[in-house]
Amino acid sequence: MMRLRHMVMNTDSSADELVGLWQRDQGSLRFWRASSNFVYWFTQSGAKRYLRFSNADDNTPPDILAELAFMQYLRSNRYSCVQPVPSLRGNLVETLETQTGTHHAVVFSEAPGTNRLEIGDLAPA
Repeated sequence: MMRLRHMVMNTDSSADELVGLWQRDQGSLRFWRASSNFVYWFTQSGAKRYLRFSNADDNTPPDILAELAFMQYLRSNRYSCVQPVPSLRGNLVETLETQTGTHHAVVFSEAPGTNRLEIGDLAPA
């Protein structure tokens, strides 16, 4: 679980440093949400991608790689799931020391299919 001291910070500069490890369209990085991770979206040759990162105190590269392996397993078995996108260095997980601490980062493609529904789009059963 994310520690509160990691939640109360400006992560835009860290996100900008981290997204620089992947190919991206300049100026496309936008904040999306924060919970147990910080999530930003950006475009890569026009395709939407998601940068997800957490403080090194909250997660480890082996745990993240295990999660990514499960996602790849799901996709290989025809389950619609996001897929990790390799960095410019060819890594699925990148670790970087930023102004806000050491972070582990992953970039995902969008999952194929329909966009999620908002609460106002739902009807009573």
